[in-house]
Amino acid sequence: MSRAVKLPILNPASDMRQLIAFAKYPIFPLAPGQRRIEYKDRIGSSSFYFFVTSDEASHVPTISDSDTLIYVASELTASFNRGEKLSAEIPFRPNNVLRFLGRATGGRQRSLLADSLRRLERANFTGSIPLGPYGNLPPGTFIEHLDWPEGEDLPRVIRVPTWMLHQVQQQQIFKIAPASLRLRGLKRRINEWAWAHASRATISPWSIKVSYAWLKAGGIREPGSRSHYRKFRFALRRLVEHNALPGYHLSLTGTARDECLLILRITHNGFGSVPEPRETLEVFLDLPKNQES
Repeated sequence: MSRAVKLPILNPASDMRQLIAFAKYPIFPLAPGQRRIEYKDRIGSSSFYFFVTSDEASHVPTISDSDTLIYVASELTASFNRGEKLSAEIPFRPNNVLRFLGRATGGRQRSLLADSLRRLERANFTGSIPLGPYGNLPPGTFIEHLDWPEGEDLPRVIRVPTWMLHQVQQQQIFKIAPASLRLRGLKRRINEWAWAHASRATISPWSIKVSYAWLKAGGIREPGSRSHYRKFRFALRRLVEHNALPGYHLSLTGTARDECLLILRITHNGFGSVPEPRETLEVFLDLPKNQES
């Protein structure tokens, strides 16, 4: 590719998109340093599981690394909305991606972006990740190939797997606010649940058992002692007390053993007050008895 190539510049305020599957499941840990992600769950009567691993030299990509896939999904969605045939090869310039994600530009930031993309390229997933009525995400990689030539402003190229193109074509995506990328840790994960699960919950809330939320958070490792789960519950309660999730109202209900997190979308008329939750997700991986209180 030459410098003459003109690449579209996305507007994050109107073009930012996320794949639903990436928001629903703990595919990416909240913090660096993990070598493996393992998750088991069920939808209705059907159970599923998946693993995310990397090569021996790398950790699995984090939720911060996955921001680059938000750029990819947004680029593909913009192309799809223009009526263009989707291509698996996506040319980009590093500074355009960084600006879109609300990050600073410069040599160090470009290096960090390249490192994120390489971790995504090296990561592999196996098992099955449900993609709604469109089957399961097939085993493979998040990025099939990264072409990163030397040169200050030369276009780079990401080649994505076919399943990602299909997800955009089937509109298995949702619009997100740029401000959500500034959220960190558990707050970021719960914000993704809100977008993926509770975006239409304006009358009665979407509900998830706290014991299941701990497993669904993914970045919080399965505990080896009672204190780990207690720390998670403390962090969740603090988040609910501050209630600072943009566009949503958080609350807790129930006793310690069956406590649930409720997420209700706020509208311009306020939010609903129906006491019963719209949907409750049940625990699939039960906690040991001495860790539930």
